[in-house]
Amino acid sequence: MDISNSFTITPYNIFENGDLVIFKQTSSNWWAQIKTPPELGFKNNRVRFSTGCKIGTLESFIEAVNFAKKRKNKHDVLLEEGLPLSDLKPTVKQVALKVIDEFKKEKLHDKTKKGYLRIIENQIIPVLGNCYIKNLGLNELIDFFDQRDTGNSDTQTTMTKTALDRIYVYALKKKMIVQADRPLWKDIKIETTKSKKRLTFRKVDVDSVDKNIDLFIGKSTNKKVKANRNLFKFYIKFIENTGTRPGDETTGIKWKHIFQSEFKNEARTTIFLEKGKMGDRNKTREIHIDRKTYQLLTQLYFKKFKSEKEIAFLFKHANGIPSNDFMQLKQDHGNEYIFARSCGKTPDYCDVWKQYRTFLKKKLTEDKFTLYSFRHYFITKKLHQEIDVYKLAKYVGNSPTMIRDYYDGSFSALASEFVMEDLNQENLNIFE
Repeated sequence: MDISNSFTITPYNIFENGDLVIFKQTSSNWWAQIKTPPELGFKNNRVRFSTGCKIGTLESFIEAVNFAKKRKNKHDVLLEEGLPLSDLKPTVKQVALKVIDEFKKEKLHDKTKKGYLRIIENQIIPVLGNCYIKNLGLNELIDFFDQRDTGNSDTQTTMTKTALDRIYVYALKKKMIVQADRPLWKDIKIETTKSKKRLTFRKVDVDSVDKNIDLFIGKSTNKKVKANRNLFKFYIKFIENTGTRPGDETTGIKWKHIFQSEFKNEARTTIFLEKGKMGDRNKTREIHIDRKTYQLLTQLYFKKFKSEKEIAFLFKHANGIPSNDFMQLKQDHGNEYIFARSCGKTPDYCDVWKQYRTFLKKKLTEDKFTLYSFRHYFITKKLHQEIDVYKLAKYVGNSPTMIRDYYDGSFSALASEFVMEDLNQENLNIFE
């Protein structure tokens, strides 16, 4: 590099429009800083390194500039050829932070997204963050999984593997590593903690829930609490009757998602489920509901909507509500969520359940029941009715293997007091 004797050397010397800087640091040598592609994740998109050239003379400064210039030229060539920048060393943390940004932009269920972010922020970065991404190999992964003392269930292990693999994929796409640097998961043996059997209600628990719910509503402290509890009564009964997942899968149902379909020349009431765990994977599904559940929904509808039109409809159909006519009526509220208040806001049903569980005190056989226990009760009940496991799995959005593995242990808690309730022609067998 041609630098004349008139060039003034300063503590911070800029070249090539700011892409190269030669500067002083707390060292006897000149240091260099060159611009890096933003996808590498270096702070301020810059990387710094020592030139090894002593501070003091013009010749030494020129030597430092030439050393840094050659290194920058090498990076430019490698970038142009699409090859890894071998002497730049992005860390796992740098790449992981970029992957976090990608996760935040993805359309995932909030709970799933937060799960991945927690794994990256609380497990991967603290343990592997300082490792050069190219050095993150098989031994490092084996040690990482061996040392983990939390999140060793099948689901957590799968999510952790997915998060780590996303880091590898990002590094591959940005030319930080080559395919050979990415270990094969089949070479890593991971011991997982077996998931606990599903905690399901016994019939005596369901009876206690049903028997005390109106008293619970009556004890409401204000109008909003009462509205939440009234909706909660229908919400838990709906889950118990259909086995839908508490949360978005159920609260995401709108009145327009309820429609008529035909099966074997017979009209059925069907619900389209588009949100929740399966919806996040683009695995929407439809479920038929029996007459008991249909009546539950119509009761909820007329509890929420009491205009002259609804009153006239009820007066006209005092002896029963025909499905065809109801499907027409509810169109006025098609885009409204069925389990939301009139203002459009959905109650925090987990919080309402905690209140109700406290209200019930010692009336439940377990103090760890959750809203999912209503879903588990439905599944266990159908297994007792000897419903085909494959049909049941399709209906509730699980795999047959998962049903067999995690629900067989719940039989004994229910069997002693469970009374078989076969769906007859009047009540429609939803699994036919």
